[in-house]
Amino acid sequence: MRIASLLAFVALASGTLASQEPVLIPAPFLAPKYVAPPDAPSSIVIAGKDEPGERFIVTGRMLAEGTPVAGASIYVFHADADGRYTRNGRNNDQNARQHGAMRSDANGRYRFETIRPKG
Repeated sequence: MRIASLLAFVALASGTLASQEPVLIPAPFLAPKYVAPPDAPSSIVIAGKDEPGERFIVTGRMLAEGTPVAGASIYVFHADADGRYTRNGRNNDQNARQHGAMRSDANGRYRFETIRPKG
């Protein structure tokens, strides 16, 4: 099973990358609540230890034409082990219970711990 099919994320690069075309970020995810604070860590946990499901770690690296992008804002979200974004309410990605924001480190790297969502 491919990781790309299991979760979604939005990355907003700082500096000149933020103004490059084309814009690949859906409009709802341009809201400030999806942007990591400037001092956000590059590693987060989005599914607590009590969250049911198979645990796994996702790592990645933000690159622009092969060059690491430091300080990129990365927002991640996904469904739980039952395939639901919420336990009650609107079951969509904008209301995801499991989510978090981070910034890539000086080498463009990021990491988050979570559970494998139902896919």
